[in-house]
Amino acid sequence: MTHTVAPGDTLFGISRKYGITPEQIISWNSLPASGALSIGQQLKVTAASAAAGTTYTVKPGDTLFGVASQFKISPQALQTANKLTSPSLSVGMKLIIPSASGSVVSNPTTVTPVTPPPATVNVSGGVSGARSIIRVNATNFSFPHPTTGAMVNTPNFRPVNAGIAYGGGNSPANLDLGSYMKAGLSNAQAMMLKEVSKHEGCFDAINTWDKAIFSFGFIQLAGGVTGSRLPAFLLNVKTKEPNLFNELFRKFGVDVNGNSISVIDDNGNNQTDNNAYLALQRSKQLCGIWVRAGYNQRVAELQIESAAQYYLVPALTKIRINLTVGGTIVPSVPLTDIIRSVAGQASLIDITVNQWINTTGTYFKYAIERVAKAQGLNTLDKIKNIDERTVLQEVVNLATFYAANPSTTEAAFQRPDACQRVVKRVGSMLTSGLSLAK
Repeated sequence: MTHTVAPGDTLFGISRKYGITPEQIISWNSLPASGALSIGQQLKVTAASAAAGTTYTVKPGDTLFGVASQFKISPQALQTANKLTSPSLSVGMKLIIPSASGSVVSNPTTVTPVTPPPATVNVSGGVSGARSIIRVNATNFSFPHPTTGAMVNTPNFRPVNAGIAYGGGNSPANLDLGSYMKAGLSNAQAMMLKEVSKHEGCFDAINTWDKAIFSFGFIQLAGGVTGSRLPAFLLNVKTKEPNLFNELFRKFGVDVNGNSISVIDDNGNNQTDNNAYLALQRSKQLCGIWVRAGYNQRVAELQIESAAQYYLVPALTKIRINLTVGGTIVPSVPLTDIIRSVAGQASLIDITVNQWINTTGTYFKYAIERVAKAQGLNTLDKIKNIDERTVLQEVVNLATFYAANPSTTEAAFQRPDACQRVVKRVGSMLTSGLSLAK
């Protein structure tokens, strides 16, 4: 089966449409690591499959998750059957495909991830009894790990005003790229988001004092502000992993229906919407419920899925700039027609996470125009082949200048603190080891 790329199509969107991974599309069609597509391009969206119980030879671009998906088995089963000590594969490796049912898989499909069973909580005494497993002192949480049951003593949280700031203890660095790819990301996109995560919190991070009433996760999912995304995340956990949701949230008095979150507060009263977020903000023991949930790998993977949906996809598909080329303005140029490297696109995502796509587009518009003028790149085709290291350095130069000399006219350059974050984030991409090749 083939798919013809239409305007607005993305690798992420096509993979979801056919129930496959972006990595599979890249492998089957010999696409560049960035996953760049062109309108009218014909893509293979299925691959020849073989009977379970046979062997499979690893090809360039294959991943453990992608191969497992082709044969409708779990990555864990594939790893166990081949006695692999890590999920890494090498080209030419012969993999034994374990048989689940003895049938031939006619088409590849995305496998439902296998979720380790959660540690069971004794609910004697109702919600308050369940919550008793969360112990809180002045600056610290402790609780049984949600999967292993072993006691976890978290790093300190910081009281701020009436709330707390807590960067978390379960780092995104703990997950391999395969876990990022379960969100539908290509290998390159997984590398991008994992690098961006170094500038964010941990999977168990909590913020109850800033603009939002209550925020959770490594890229903060906010509740209690316009466009709150926390209910959608919680509903995704409830829909995809109902047993896990019950064990991590509902037993403790936290629930969600549609876009409305509900919480049983410390007085036993059911609160909804903003009152629910206020109940979370006021109770450190309730905050501990979320911190504990952030130590579950599947919850972490679903956070990555949300981050991909809310930040990675907009950063790579929605930014268009009016670019001055040789003295003429070329309107609505897709930024990813120019910025195609892994490090470059990771920078787009990074600024978008921190300051949204309008700021990202402004920085790159000015940086590209300055580099193009200095290097005599006077056509769009020449600019599309611009050196991306030079562009990223120019973004850093712009941010450094406006951090010391705030603009009075350009919104992206008006806040010194925001400009300083761009200096730090994009500057780190230049030394990250991510590829700058188009």
